Amino acid sequence: MTNRRLRKTIAGMSHGSLGLKLLFVLAGVLWLTVAAAACGGSDDDGGTTGAAGVQTDSNTPTLTIAVASYDLAAGKDNRFIAGLLTLDNDFVSFGTAQMRFTYLGTGQSTDKPEFYKEETASFLQIPGEGPDTQPGAPATGPASAGRGVYAVDPINFDKPGYYQVDVTVQTTDKGELSGSSAFGVNAKNQVPAPGDKAIASDSLTIDSEGPPAAIDSRATSADDIPDAALHQISIAGALQQDKPLVVVFSTPVFCVSQFCGPVTDMIAGLQQQYGADANFIHVEIYKDYQATSIDDRLNDAAKEWLYRNNDLNEPWVFLIAKDGTILKRWDNVVTAGEVVPALEDAIAQS
Repeated sequence: MTNRRLRKTIAGMSHGSLGLKLLFVLAGVLWLTVAAAACGGSDDDGGTTGAAGVQTDSNTPTLTIAVASYDLAAGKDNRFIAGLLTLDNDFVSFGTAQMRFTYLGTGQSTDKPEFYKEETASFLQIPGEGPDTQPGAPATGPASAGRGVYAVDPINFDKPGYYQVDVTVQTTDKGELSGSSAFGVNAKNQVPAPGDKAIASDSLTIDSEGPPAAIDSRATSADDIPDAALHQISIAGALQQDKPLVVVFSTPVFCVSQFCGPVTDMIAGLQQQYGADANFIHVEIYKDYQATSIDDRLNDAAKEWLYRNNDLNEPWVFLIAKDGTILKRWDNVVTAGEVVPALEDAIAQS
């Protein structure tokens, strides 16, 4: 790793809008990090916004690392996720990977990177994709063999600024693979986080006036709104009831990451299991996808919860206690294995 290259990396991350958008091409032949060079920027609290899938290791990498976390903050328990792709466009899936985190600074200097910590990351498979029983060791392959990200949860970054993650994974078919990426950590969360009170948004329901696609982008008519059970009550209404609440913000048709559909379907499945004990809501991101102004384009609830610094990332899932306090949140790739234990605990405490 050279300091000159790190300076160039940090300079490229220091301007632009919030968020990293990942595009997994369904055919599995390519993985693009969209707008990586534009991600990250100084916020009013001296932190950084967004993340970037930028290679920073001077050694020849054998992996492309795409940091997939939307909203990392210093001094908080974060869920850090990253996707791994080989240089010949195969996905790395299953098992665990080693992640070594280094603090690079605030962007003014990278002369003395500081080792922070090393963690073992576990694979999270995109709901509904890949084998029902995962192999125990990492392997490479096409998207059809299983897609997902590697997660460290929780991880607490002690100060805001820019970090580097060096990832090493021992695969069964290609041996040891490694790569690096830089990413930003904010001084504080931009999106509602655990411990915050949920925003009492008047989210659209199946009875709301307006185009059906504003309720769910998959809808073709008022009589054809998918997952009707997720559109029965608004967030504001659910917060008045004495039970936990799960809210998924997603746009299944227009989702940049292509994870919104699988995540929404997963939440719909949980509603069928736990709907008697908790409320479940799907909030569609777009009021009118073709509109040019933000007010006309975004649904109010999506804007209130997620629109920050002229950008919005999806999908998100929030678990809210019966008293309206956010208990957990998950971004981008979300699995039932993560949601269910926290949900069952919230139900047990209701």
